[in-house]
Amino acid sequence: MLQQLKDPDSAKFGDTSVVTSPDKSPQYKELRYVCGTVNAKNSLGGYAGASRFVVLLGIPADGRAPRALDTRLEGTPGDSLFSLTAWDVDCKVNSHA
Repeated sequence: MLQQLKDPDSAKFGDTSVVTSPDKSPQYKELRYVCGTVNAKNSLGGYAGASRFVVLLGIPADGRAPRALDTRLEGTPGDSLFSLTAWDVDCKVNSHA
């Protein structure tokens, strides 16, 4: 996810949670969503405001380190399309919040 930020070294994370996905995978014993917020500097050097992110992690059955399978970052804070297609589905529905 850091690759999607203008200044990855300035990233400040907050309000992060982990949600187990109900989906199954033949390659991974478990799938988890990491949901949270990140604030990073924009191209002008100022902090843009916290944006939400969703990262899908695959937990391998053989004990290897988890792997990021998909990463989605909110384009602008309050983006309703991001809410409908990522946040509300992966973070709220799967956590039963």
